[in-house]
Amino acid sequence: IIWNDRIFLTTALKDTQERILLSLDRKTGKLLWQQTVIRAPLEAKNNENSYASATPVTDGERIYATFLDGEEVIVAAYDFTGKQLWLSRPGRFKSQWGFSHPPVLFEGKVIVACYSKGENFVVALNQSDGKTIWKTLGENPSQSYSPPLIREMAGRQQMVVPGNTAVTSYDPRSGKILWMVDGLSPDAVATPVYHEQAN
Repeated sequence: IIWNDRIFLTTALKDTQERILLSLDRKTGKLLWQQTVIRAPLEAKNNENSYASATPVTDGERIYATFLDGEEVIVAAYDFTGKQLWLSRPGRFKSQWGFSHPPVLFEGKVIVACYSKGENFVVALNQSDGKTIWKTLGENPSQSYSPPLIREMAGRQQMVVPGNTAVTSYDPRSGKILWMVDGLSPDAVATPVYHEQAN
């Protein structure tokens, strides 16, 4: 991701089993800092996946990144100097294909949707301290590798999360399920999009 003159990247070092967050100078490509978010055994994954597939996100003051530590989901926040501000473990995840669940930001919340063969959940963490604001458990076993879409739709804020058994809309302020429809394939990787004139 890019913010002004900064590039932020995630990667993993197989030899040391580190999951890394990097900051580079956009103009020169110079490495400004490199921080190990976690060091843990590498999880099972598909050959087309990586150990650092989830895209980080920033609000211009902090960078938020997600990784997997065994079966525990890791969400971590760093400032622009590379200092870790907090690290949270909001739930468990299990899949033979690996982990790729990017965080999204909404009204002071870091929201992560983790549909897996382990725990199925969507969680909102406080951007400033990583504490859980709300957490909603999925009603059916599911699996998904798609980021949620948050938009105002049908006159209200909605967060649409695709999974392999259903597409679900949540209220991003409370985590309440608004609606659910059956759908998608056994492994959902489609990213939802919305156009307000496509009715």
